[in-house]
Amino acid sequence: MKITEQQIECLDTLVVERLCSHKVDNLALVERFSNPRNNVLVDIIKSQKAINRDEANTIAYYVVKTKDGKLLAYFSLKCGELYEAYAQKEAIETQYWLRVLYGSKLINKEKYDELLVDLNELMRIITASIKTVKIQINHQ
Repeated sequence: MKITEQQIECLDTLVVERLCSHKVDNLALVERFSNPRNNVLVDIIKSQKAINRDEANTIAYYVVKTKDGKLLAYFSLKCGELYEAYAQKEAIETQYWLRVLYGSKLINKEKYDELLVDLNELMRIITASIKTVKIQINHQ
C-alpha cells in the first residue's frame, strides 16, 4: 500500500513522541484527556507506572499531538511480547493448515515433514531473537 501525498501532508502535521520525552508537558496533556473506550489505558497512562515503564523501556508509551501541542491520542506498545504472542499464534495456525494439507493428501509426508522442520526452526529463531532483545533492554 502506497501512502498518498495527502496522507503525508496529514502526517506532517502531527508530532509523535515518547511520554517521558517531555514528561511534565505530556503528563499535563494526558491528565486532561479522556478515552471512554479504554479506561484501563487512561488510568495506567495517568499513573507514575507509565512514566517509570516508559523510562525503563519495558513498555513504550506514546503521545500523538498537533504541532501546536494539542493532544490527539496516546497509545502503548510492548512490542516483544506482542510479537512473541503473535508469532506463536501464527505458528500454531500454520501447523494446523499443514496437517490439513497432509490429511487431504495435497502434500506428501516428505513435504509435510520438511515444512514442519522449517516452521520449527523459524520459531526457534524468532524466540531466540526476542529473548536477546529482552536481555538487551533489561541491561540498559
